[in-house]
Amino acid sequence: MFANESRETPSTSCEALCCKLRDNYGIVDVCIPGGNRGDGLIYEGARTVFKKVGLTTKEFRRDEAPSKSSPCVIVYGGGCFSRHYHRMVKVIQRLARNYESVVIFPSTFDLACRPVKTLIENLPSNIELFAREEKSYSDLLSFLPQSRVYLDHALGFVGRVAGSCPFVTS
Repeated sequence: MFANESRETPSTSCEALCCKLRDNYGIVDVCIPGGNRGDGLIYEGARTVFKKVGLTTKEFRRDEAPSKSSPCVIVYGGGCFSRHYHRMVKVIQRLARNYESVVIFPSTFDLACRPVKTLIENLPSNIELFAREEKSYSDLLSFLPQSRVYLDHALGFVGRVAGSCPFVTS
């Protein structure tokens, strides 16, 4: 926990949801999409949020079988729902079948990309999403109810992010 901050007063939507997950589940699984060093910064920022609110997590890579430590899984955010990088679409569909609750952390959603748009149009009811910018947020709200879509900043610069970025793959 950071100085002068309370576990009970989250400052972002991600923090608020993590507090709820902590209270409901105690532990959640976290899927690592992979990517570059920028993605590694995002993952480290999310880990800072988890630590701040006291949420216990168990990570796994997108191509690994999850340990199923929890009925809930968080998917680290990023740019993996776009025309150039949409490999997470099939992973999200698999996770939705295997978990009671799936939360996608702040990401960009390019609905001009057919696989991404199809995912959103047919999004299973057990998935909640965070957009990391207004355009994605607005686009998502044209398909989904506001109760399933959140807006929060990208987590890449949350807290002190330093050193190497583990779990980053090409």
